[in-house]
Amino acid sequence: ATGSADGEIRLWRVVASEWRCVKTLELGPAVTSCRFQPAGAGGMLCTGSADNAVRVWKALKGDCVAVLHGHRELVTALCYDPFNGDVICSGSHDCTVRVWCAGRKEQTRVFEGKTGHKSPVLCVSYNPNGDLIIAGAQDRTLRLWNARSGGLIKVLGGHEGMVHALAFHTQNEWLVSGGKDKCLRIWRESDGEHHKDVPGHRGTVFALAFDRETGCVLASGDGDGPRGKTNNVWLWRFDAGNKKSRFNRVQHTH
Repeated sequence: ATGSADGEIRLWRVVASEWRCVKTLELGPAVTSCRFQPAGAGGMLCTGSADNAVRVWKALKGDCVAVLHGHRELVTALCYDPFNGDVICSGSHDCTVRVWCAGRKEQTRVFEGKTGHKSPVLCVSYNPNGDLIIAGAQDRTLRLWNARSGGLIKVLGGHEGMVHALAFHTQNEWLVSGGKDKCLRIWRESDGEHHKDVPGHRGTVFALAFDRETGCVLASGDGDGPRGKTNNVWLWRFDAGNKKSRFNRVQHTH
């Protein structure tokens, strides 16, 4: 699924080795984020938009089944609880992170104030176990919360520019973040301890993703840097070892 400033949500499928648009949902306001439910949860899609709302869709039918109001500015980031396809976490330019129960169409938690970000939130994610929520923002920090109690665990500082992307390792307890300072920073998710910086990008890091099966490959995408040196996807060999406490290396492979 992709969303665009033209207000359209497009659904794509691989047909005969080619991507084809199989459905277009007409929303109206600019679509600023979209995310499918975890696999097997029911095929729902949530979107954030410039009218400050989170919407939930029956994707292939094109039916909007819930509109969630509460954010005061555009919704920039979304993620689903990995074990509960009815729970959505959203981040916004209003500097808040909010948790929603889509089925009841209600907000269940807000991270703001003393424990929240002081500037627009640009990325959010649950960890693979669903017990942690992390968000990155324009204030150059990441904030790590306990998803169940709502308590702030740690403010992760060190980036020299706004944080645009983050990704949890799928098999171990490592977290990677990236942003305007062009550097990948590696953290331990349980306590937020900084472990390593990985340089190499020539522009802002806008996207990060681990392969789901093993977590051995990390993809990072950059842009807005020197012509011919950015707008690339980098692939890294991420060697985290078998134990949670052991981290070996990140090696650029392609």
